[in-house]
Amino acid sequence: MEQEYTFKVTAKEADILFEALVELPFKKVADVFFKLRQQVTEAIQPIEPQPQAEGEKV
Repeated sequence: MEQEYTFKVTAKEADILFEALVELPFKKVADVFFKLRQQVTEAIQPIEPQPQAEGEKV
């Protein structure tokens, strides 16, 4: 199994990475592009509110 790395970047930095990737041949970067896109999509999804217990005030 290949070693994986975790990077923390800002939204602006992620945009720069995507801009750079689209400049390369798609067949070479497709896997990386889609993996990054999935991670960004998961990171920006709103957190669903937890259901409140009966009688609990907001």
